[in-house]
Amino acid sequence: MPDVISESFDVGDGVVQAATCGQARPGVPTVVIVPGLGAVGSMDRIQAATARWTRCVVLDLPGFHQRGPDSCAPNVAAVADWTAAWLARYATDPVVLVGHSTGGQAMLRAALTAPAAVGSLVLAGVTFDPGARTPMGLIGTLSRTLGHDPLSALGAIAADFGRAGLVALAAFARSGLADPPERLIGRVRCPVVVVSGEHDYLSTPPWGRRLAALARQGSSFTLPGAHAFPHSLPEEFSLLLAEAAALCPTGPQRDRSHDRTPVLTV
Repeated sequence: MPDVISESFDVGDGVVQAATCGQARPGVPTVVIVPGLGAVGSMDRIQAATARWTRCVVLDLPGFHQRGPDSCAPNVAAVADWTAAWLARYATDPVVLVGHSTGGQAMLRAALTAPAAVGSLVLAGVTFDPGARTPMGLIGTLSRTLGHDPLSALGAIAADFGRAGLVALAAFARSGLADPPERLIGRVRCPVVVVSGEHDYLSTPPWGRRLAALARQGSSFTLPGAHAFPHSLPEEFSLLLAEAAALCPTGPQRDRSHDRTPVLTV
């Protein structure tokens, strides 16, 4: 695995911690990842895979991965605002902005706040499928999904969730349940790539296709995993991030002819 560098970035209202890996390459955009529910550890594998072909930055928001006080409040809106502030200060060229789970909800908002900094937006397992937006619906879909994710995925989130505590995690989850991404996605200017896990009931493939259809420039992909596919299928997911990089103004441009919402199963 390439060396990971821990960095601190001043964004005005406070400091954002980040893990940076890989080298910037001419014509290849940086990939910036924000995990769901602050589970930075769950992004280790996808960061390592992506760092083989570009610089990859994982932002620790709201700050559960670090020791000490969090950077921002544990909710979708705050994570979006702090990411947008980071992008405005430190994204010298448009990036591939990636959000997983509730991180996808937050990155959708960040892309609207800092559009000049975002070359393409990747929503990975973006929550929540409409069927999961009630307490009973969430319990049912979560239990079905967990059975398809590897046990190592739970280990990858354990330390961050342990530092966060139940109160902060519950507040974050509530903010996600109250945030309907379908109302915002049509306002995003850049290309949007929606990636779903085949067995993810928190963010189903039909839900992903629906979101992609609502985007101005949307495409959807399905991977054979469940909600934790950035952890369980890092190489496959990294290939899709490379596809998103090719859509950036700074990305390696190729001749491409897509339908408005192509659906591919990898």
